[in-house]
Amino acid sequence: RLLESGLDLVILDVRISSEFERGHIEGAQSTQWFEWCSKAPPTAKSELFEAGYWGNLQSEDLESVERQLGKLGITSNTTVVVYSGGLSSKGRDGRVAWMLLYFGLQDVRILDGGFSSWLSAGGKQSLNIVSLPPKEMKIVLQPARRSQYSSIPGRLLNSKAKFSTINHAKVVCHDRSTYGSSAISMAMGNFSTARNSWNCW
Repeated sequence: RLLESGLDLVILDVRISSEFERGHIEGAQSTQWFEWCSKAPPTAKSELFEAGYWGNLQSEDLESVERQLGKLGITSNTTVVVYSGGLSSKGRDGRVAWMLLYFGLQDVRILDGGFSSWLSAGGKQSLNIVSLPPKEMKIVLQPARRSQYSSIPGRLLNSKAKFSTINHAKVVCHDRSTYGSSAISMAMGNFSTARNSWNCW
């Protein structure tokens, strides 16, 4: 229905590039969540320089971010639907949706169940890669949507702080049948009041 609504609509496919190239929703734009991350600092361990390992949102050069969003056809008034591959994408869609909300977009939605649910419901897939006309994006940061490490310890110690819980969403474990890896990834530590909610919903 959204596709026929006449809204200023952009669909973002946040799966890895090879998955996008094998088939996607018609007109979808491909982007990776790590494209929006800051570079790892020089003192970081070598593995943090690999794509996706350094998770800090890039907010030092907002003009560059505005240009990137504009190239995807996005403005602050655009309705954006984000989708991934479902469970196997490990929350990429949520990360990108949160980023867009932090940058000031008002109408950001996640396709429930991802691309696999789209296909199961009879949705068509396309191999055509379409570039949208660039638009002018103006970021208006929404600080209430972002917590940084420096702000958390003090709030934990302040019993009067309006801070209900910290959601700990690291993977507790996974196996080859789900993610194609035989390695077991254990959550190695967390904030004292954090609650784990990986794959609870």
